[in-house]
Amino acid sequence: MKNKITGTVVTLFILLSPLLPIGSGISSSGDDKVAVQTIVTHVMDVEKTIWDEAHSIWTNEIYANAGDTVRFKIRVTYHDPDGDGPSYKLKWITITDTLPPSLTYTYNATIPETIASLDGHTISWLNLTDVELLNGENVEVAFDAHVSNGGIHINTVDVAAFETCPHIWYNAKATATVYAISDPAYKTKDVDSDGNDETATDINRDLTDGYESYADDDESSDVVVSIDGDDDGKVDYFIDVAGDSKPERYWDPDDDVLVDLDIRDVDGDGTREWVYDSDNDGVIDRYYDPDDGKIHLYDTNPPNVEIVKPKKRYIYKNDIRRRRTFFRTIIIGPITIKADVNDDRGIEKVEFYINGELKHTDTKGPYKWTWMFKPIKPLLKKKYMIEVVAYDLVGNHESDRLTVWREWYHPLLDHPILTLGSAMLINKLLQSSPEDEPPEPPGPGPMFNQPPVADAGGPYNGAVDTIVHFDGSASYDLDGTIISYIWDFGDGETGTGKMPSHIYKTSGKYTVTLTVTDDDGGKTTDKTTVTVSEVSNIQGEIEPFWYIVVGLTIVLFISLVALVFRRDIFE
Repeated sequence: MKNKITGTVVTLFILLSPLLPIGSGISSSGDDKVAVQTIVTHVMDVEKTIWDEAHSIWTNEIYANAGDTVRFKIRVTYHDPDGDGPSYKLKWITITDTLPPSLTYTYNATIPETIASLDGHTISWLNLTDVELLNGENVEVAFDAHVSNGGIHINTVDVAAFETCPHIWYNAKATATVYAISDPAYKTKDVDSDGNDETATDINRDLTDGYESYADDDESSDVVVSIDGDDDGKVDYFIDVAGDSKPERYWDPDDDVLVDLDIRDVDGDGTREWVYDSDNDGVIDRYYDPDDGKIHLYDTNPPNVEIVKPKKRYIYKNDIRRRRTFFRTIIIGPITIKADVNDDRGIEKVEFYINGELKHTDTKGPYKWTWMFKPIKPLLKKKYMIEVVAYDLVGNHESDRLTVWREWYHPLLDHPILTLGSAMLINKLLQSSPEDEPPEPPGPGPMFNQPPVADAGGPYNGAVDTIVHFDGSASYDLDGTIISYIWDFGDGETGTGKMPSHIYKTSGKYTVTLTVTDDDGGKTTDKTTVTVSEVSNIQGEIEPFWYIVVGLTIVLFISLVALVFRRDIFE
């Protein structure tokens, strides 16, 4: 008796799988079908797909008829494991596609082939000299092939490429199988390890949703749940092989992945989930939750979170960073607390706490919250603990903390017309106010960016055809960071950087302009002068020195001669 489980999936995704896994069998009966597999070398990925005209997608499986012309696509992608950099490239790429006898190359390639065999079964693109891939980049070649006869036709593409810097050759393969058949396609595998193959069949003859029916002729296994287990839009199975109505294995027929399940409570709700490796790469990446009947990403890594404002050991007044301190972070007036938060899976929310009390929750970056001021009466300073807690999409969380001191502060004390006496009067009034802390007043208006302060240094002196060094390091920005220094040297030439150099070709006095830009877009300029002479001032300063050296040398020599002459006389 055959147990058949039928599932319908909505999502469509191109599925990648290892080349010719051991123990798999592929057979079918029906029109033409193409099954695509991808080899991942972690440095170079090779993928072969076919155009599905009915669904207008590049997919890994398709039905066609003998006599049809199908269009294949080969994609080569470079992944630099050492990180981005211009010295790391994939180059000298050679692609060789070997077609079976019933598939014939009919040209129309997006990149002209280097060699094509007379029978149209071998096509090569040798040493693509114009193609150099950086990290994450890919090259694609598409071409047409004619399906001449029925049967099962396996097409293999081989790719070789050279990675610079480590100087290593890489080779990878990918396959596409054409089934010139009339019945629905199916795949077989010994799922329960009893020596007999189980079968997954595409009963609706639509390979975009996978193989919807599972059957075990000897009834030694059964399906507990059929669901898209790897987010490729195709049906996969959780299989009971022990006869206890509980799943022990996960089978993905279209990717030929068969792995054991790990049953444990992942989300801490008291119910055990079915944890598994969806692509058989040795890394557990998903789990099925019986409580909601859904597949979830398995992630144990918490997000990264860092409080970037206020910074440690700085004084802030009215949300502006003033100067550095030796030990404490001091806050005067309102402060906008900012956090840098990131996670591979995404961020659900970020919470802001003051002394353990939740003050604000942010669900969208940039993550920040403005902590408004209250006049602090009893003490001149009060200690607070700022804590920012970030949660990722699977519930992992991480926090960052910062201890700050808030100074006694009242906004009226900043009023420019107040004298010392009026300040003392206000202070007296504040001290005589009721003991209950007054309600928090409305916050200040929008915080405007303070432009940076440019300092071009100088004035400078130099000579024709000699290097003049400029110094703009005295420039600063009170509420941020200077991100660019642009110099106009006054002779039609420009430069960048904090301390650039320049050579003048003609003498004269030039006006030099420095423009600095901060991280909020604010700009300020400063001017100075440089006097360029025909003869180096340094040379003029050095020449008298040599006159003195030569003169002293002559005097010393005469003294030595006189000393010797005198000694000869008295001896």
